[in-house]
Amino acid sequence: MNFRKAINVTICTSMLLALAAGCGEKDESNLKTVQIWSGNSHSKVAVSKLVEGFNETRGKELGVKVEYVVKGGESEQAIELAYETGDEPEYCSSGSVQQLSEQGRIVAINDLPGGEEFLASFPKGSYDNFTYDGKTYKVPYGITPVGLVYNKDMFKKYGIVDENGEAKPPETLAEMREYAKKMTNEAQQEYGFIIPLKTDWVYGVEVANIAAASSNHLTYDWAAGKYDFTTHKPVYEFYQGMKDDGSIFPGVINMDNDAARAQFAMGKIAMKFGASYDVGVYNEQFPASCDWGVAPVPTVKKGERYRVPYSSTGCLMINKKAVDRLGEETAFEIFKWFHGDEVMAELYKEGMEIPCKPEIVNSVSIEDAKKGWVDFAGLVGMSYNDSWNVPKVVRSGELSETKYFLNEFWSGNKTADEAVEYLTKSFNDGMQRWFEQNPDKKIEDYIIPDNNNIRIE
Repeated sequence: MNFRKAINVTICTSMLLALAAGCGEKDESNLKTVQIWSGNSHSKVAVSKLVEGFNETRGKELGVKVEYVVKGGESEQAIELAYETGDEPEYCSSGSVQQLSEQGRIVAINDLPGGEEFLASFPKGSYDNFTYDGKTYKVPYGITPVGLVYNKDMFKKYGIVDENGEAKPPETLAEMREYAKKMTNEAQQEYGFIIPLKTDWVYGVEVANIAAASSNHLTYDWAAGKYDFTTHKPVYEFYQGMKDDGSIFPGVINMDNDAARAQFAMGKIAMKFGASYDVGVYNEQFPASCDWGVAPVPTVKKGERYRVPYSSTGCLMINKKAVDRLGEETAFEIFKWFHGDEVMAELYKEGMEIPCKPEIVNSVSIEDAKKGWVDFAGLVGMSYNDSWNVPKVVRSGELSETKYFLNEFWSGNKTADEAVEYLTKSFNDGMQRWFEQNPDKKIEDYIIPDNNNIRIE
């Protein structure tokens, strides 16, 4: 009997210990697996670590386990196939907001509990590109501010310095042309400026974005309700002036951006327009042999500055599947965490993403940041998200902005006046054709009478 009692006591004790060990722990077998698909391969390691931390804390409270999947360059095709087969993730960054909204596959942030308050925490206009039919489906994640990258060593060599002997970047396009001419020395193979004319996006970044720093619109004028390229004329004239001066590196007509960046990294180019993604280029891909810095895009007039458009990356959409499986509140909690200030602050510290909120940039102190990272982040307050929701244009057989700029203006066939007048008329004629083909669309839906909110000086 004593032996039996001993066995019973042992069994009971073992059961009690097992119960005690499990007390307070959530059974992970009951957690719902949730997938996030992203195309941001550069920040995969950093985001994965943050996801692990979320899963161990807030995720367990919500009863979910997040899997972060990077699809890379094939993300568009992958999500399309997943929708067709019913294997789509709960959250994804790829796909057309308009198309997916019309198909009922994604959920608007406005329609979720606390959605309007969440949207109000982002800068005005920052999510206009992700709004369709009055509803918003994305908010900015990482952004790419645009600025002027300049060679401090060359500035000092040619005496373009401030009272402290530090390199002094130009504030206006006229100053930039002057500095470029001064720092061009063909005998030493040094040039004031370089531009990658072989790239498809050259007009948007090297012309339209630069003009935007001096006007209240990029190409479509929201206040006037029409396309207006005449504000680009000073930039055309600026380039013509540097061509006349011989300040531009030779052979740029056949040069892509990597080749141009490699030339700058060698230390023989004084200035080049760039964006925050160039931080990785000049630190790792083509390590710069010169001391370099980042400055705001020069303007036409000193003291008259407008915000320069940026692009957004990595923004998620909430698929209907997330709400169906998790409920509105849980589905939105995961989304809010992913786009929250804490996550963005950590990714900024890691040198992976620049937040669209200036207050995050200003509140985070970074030690041993990659060269140029903090400088580009300092341009957030001078940047904005230009809306893609503009009237479309129907053009047939007509050259794109880039092709016209290269084939007609850069070649010398057209003057700056002729070029901007042609593009203005061509795009407005194309807009009129689009309205005629889409009678349900009205110009009144594309007019913002007071669009001067982007002026900052």
